[in-house]
Amino acid sequence: MKLLDNAIRLSYPLPNGKTVKLKLATEELLGVRMNKNVKRLIGCYEQDMLFLNKEIEGNIQQHLDERYGRDKSKKALDELRTLEAVVFAPVNAQLDKVDFSVSADQLKAFFGTQLDEEFARLKNGDFDPTLSYILNNPDGQALMRSLLTQFSIEFLIEGAPMGLYATGAFGTLQSHLLRVYQDEMGNGVPEDKHSHLYEKTMLDLGLSDTPDAYQDHFLTSNMLVSAYTYQICHDKSKFLRYLGAFFRNEACFIVWQKQLGDSVREIYSGKVDCHYFDVHTSVDQAHGRWVLDNLIDHALERFGDDAAPIYYAVL
Repeated sequence: MKLLDNAIRLSYPLPNGKTVKLKLATEELLGVRMNKNVKRLIGCYEQDMLFLNKEIEGNIQQHLDERYGRDKSKKALDELRTLEAVVFAPVNAQLDKVDFSVSADQLKAFFGTQLDEEFARLKNGDFDPTLSYILNNPDGQALMRSLLTQFSIEFLIEGAPMGLYATGAFGTLQSHLLRVYQDEMGNGVPEDKHSHLYEKTMLDLGLSDTPDAYQDHFLTSNMLVSAYTYQICHDKSKFLRYLGAFFRNEACFIVWQKQLGDSVREIYSGKVDCHYFDVHTSVDQAHGRWVLDNLIDHALERFGDDAAPIYYAVL
């Protein structure tokens, strides 16, 4: 394993009292080869979902055939497992050495603490150092535009991977999961769809609101996070991991969304639409509690200690 200069080492406490230490800034994980492979992998996952840009050149059926035809789908499926093995190997090699044994009671207490701490930070938490740096930098607007462009890989398709769990039949968990999914999609009101809210932010910044417009500019680390989200939605054997990731997305970024929205307002003097951040500051407080009380708790009650994989994706 070749560490890059100023390599990042992250340490996380586990509910069982142990600690996992990850070395993330490595040549294997963030190098040029990984960048190419993870981009190809995301392209394979996107065969699971429908993407229609607002403006499509030529015949719509021709467009669908070219992007989603049988040959394209077969090629993606053939490449998928090989690319997954290559892309996720650097992190899996480290995680495979970690003792994740944990009880349902430990998990329940851990998730509850995570949510309580997030609510506490909302009232009196420290301001994010990255945002502070941007606010105090002479090139703050350019830095913020770059940051928001990176977020577009997720925010412009918000809820799309989650929709892969809309099918099937898995009882109460399915109903509770889709309750949140409906909110993400705007509850039948296109203007309230969360991805649409971010489109307005991008347009106010003079940027494209097309999801794949900046795919050649996304950081490798950013694409890896996106690819992992796709994987645990595509591969149904990782459903428990998805529940953990879902909780983290809904419950652990409330403060960040508020501070990000405040920063965008300040840097651009209120000229950029920040409704996306306002909605998430408010709605995610309800979503975080909902996911904990109705998804995590239900899964732990139903599956007991066997639900330990829920924690894997919370790191």
